[in-house]
Amino acid sequence: MVGSIRRQGLVLAVLTLLAATAFSACGSSSTGSGATSGSGSSVAPASIGTLVTASKSENALNVYANIPAELFKHVLDQFNTLYPWIKVNDNELSDPEIFSKVTAEQGQGAPSADLMISTYPVGFAQAGQRGILKTDYSPAGLQNFPSWAKQGPGEYVMEADPLLVGMNTKELDTAHQPHSYDDLAKLADAGQPLTTYPISHPIGYAAVWAYTTQKGEPAWQTLAKIAKTTKTIDDGTTQLEAALKGQFAAGYFSSGLGRAFVPQYKGLFEMSYTSDFQELIPRGMAIPSKAGHPASAQLFMDFVYSQAGQETLCAAGMTAFANGFQSATGCTNSLADLQAHVPAANIYVIPFSTKLLDDQAKITARWNSLGFK
Repeated sequence: MVGSIRRQGLVLAVLTLLAATAFSACGSSSTGSGATSGSGSSVAPASIGTLVTASKSENALNVYANIPAELFKHVLDQFNTLYPWIKVNDNELSDPEIFSKVTAEQGQGAPSADLMISTYPVGFAQAGQRGILKTDYSPAGLQNFPSWAKQGPGEYVMEADPLLVGMNTKELDTAHQPHSYDDLAKLADAGQPLTTYPISHPIGYAAVWAYTTQKGEPAWQTLAKIAKTTKTIDDGTTQLEAALKGQFAAGYFSSGLGRAFVPQYKGLFEMSYTSDFQELIPRGMAIPSKAGHPASAQLFMDFVYSQAGQETLCAAGMTAFANGFQSATGCTNSLADLQAHVPAANIYVIPFSTKLLDDQAKITARWNSLGFK
């Protein structure tokens, strides 16, 4: 629901939350087909010393990311405390824009991104096929993460974003708050208004693809019930604001980034896992093949896969997923927390696979036939 939050009015509340938050993560979950082993790289990680020396002659890091700037700022600031000579230029773009922009700039020989960060499985799969990604490197620390932390040559996972249910707790008492797709279907049967992304949205499509390919016909039957009261909205901020106003009782396929904003609503809005099937959409990161500052980009990846990096990501509302990581302060934006609430068999990591593209026409047609508005 908060997949592309850009409202600057939320900044102060978010920064207050960041200052007070830490995290916990451990273990691994079920993987989507197509995920590859994080420890199977044929390229040894470059030493920090080598990367630091190279980065000092680069002095910059150009990032194209789909993370709201007010959340990502905390991560970049922490990175800069380690490497203050690297000037980070953060460009907040939509998922499709990130890949189209890099492809066009590389074709024109123009300066482009050094690091791409996106929750767009199809985009990464196509980028790998087109050869626009750097592949002759491996981040340090990758062995401390689940195998799906590496999705393909040059394609790594920054965090595993759970797609959640967001709900207006003023409209729904505890007994009627949804914690599964079956619960959402019951709300629809009771006439409660719902919202989600349209099938044309990258996150919306990836969520539907995962749910229906893994759960089959029963998933389609559940979606048919949910469709009766669902209104699709392309912008996550608009969904959130409408739910807070009482226009919707709940939203689903909502980005886990929304957890960073929940505390400021003082119990009026909550987010929940879906216990009968929980999708994780990897927020991938990759270095374009023509990056002008690759050493600085690799230092950022090494930071992500460090203990300090995992602490920082969780504080920004992202999901820490290092194996065996424990929190000193109890932040619950973690894979460990998810595994405590959802059976392992119902956790699914969406892979960076062109299978999503192959199935798109069929799944889109089926979705549209259900009457989603």
